[in-house]
Order: sequence, then structure tokens, then C-alpha cells
Amino acid sequence: MSSSIKLLTQTFNEAELGENYEIVDNGFGGKLAKLYNKNVRIAIGIQPTWAISLDAFYKIEGASKGIARCSLLWLLKKLLTEKLITEEEIMKVSSPTPNDGNMGRLIGIYEDIGFTLGEPEPGNPVNLSSTIQNLIETLEKQCAFTSVHCAHFPPQLTNLRF
Repeated sequence: MSSSIKLLTQTFNEAELGENYEIVDNGFGGKLAKLYNKNVRIAIGIQPTWAISLDAFYKIEGASKGIARCSLLWLLKKLLTEKLITEEEIMKVSSPTPNDGNMGRLIGIYEDIGFTLGEPEPGNPVNLSSTIQNLIETLEKQCAFTSVHCAHFPPQLTNLRF
């Protein structure tokens, strides 16, 4: 990790992380994977002839710390399962915009989740990229998922015979 902040593993419920997931056509022959819910706004552009792009990545004010990165991990795994992406593919972030004006802090966040800062390109002064596999491996060290389990019944209901 690039920053001196030690990240602890965050645990979130899978159902909450994946709430409102959808895939839509992007109008350019590709797909847009969207995860817009009460906690995060994440959009991943999947273009067949272009690198995968992280088009939106942020948590909603008041949402739990770490939920954006764990939601990103959930989304990447979902896209792998649905065979929309592969581990070898490259994901790029082009010219991210910090909401507080602190570009150094924002680049540090992206580096903490597995992106590498590359050389500036024309029209893209901040160029971050990573393989999907590297992002997943990095995020798995920071996130854990729990699943929804059946409700627990009071003891008086567990011994009923029908």
C-alpha cells in the first residue's frame, strides 16, 4: 500500500453490497455495470475493444468506511462470474476528480486498492491502471463478505412437530 494508513479487513453483507446491481448497454457496443444504491455509486465500462474503465467510484456520505472498496470487490467478482470480464484484463481510471480537491489523497486511495499510477497521457494527466486479478487480490485483503442466513426461531418454535 502506498499510504501509511493500515487498512483493517471490513466485513459487509453480500446482499447489501450488491443491492441495485444492473448491466445496461452503453450505446457504443459495450456494457455498463452499475451499482448505485444507498451506500455507493460504482460504474464500470466494459468495451470489447478497449480497456475496462472504472467510470464512477465513491461512497455516499454517511455510508460505512470501506464499503466502496468492498462493493467494488463484490462487483468485480460478479462480472467475472458472469464472464463479462477476465482476470487478465486491464482496468483503467482516467483523470479522477477528488471531491475535496486533494488529488494526492485520491491517488493514494486508488493505489491502496491496487491501481498503479502511470505516466500522463494526452488528455489524461492522471493515469491509473491494474489487472482485474491484482485488484481482486488486493481488495480481498481488505474486505470480507457475510451471507444472509435463515432467521433464528425462538426455542419454543424449534421443537414443533407436524
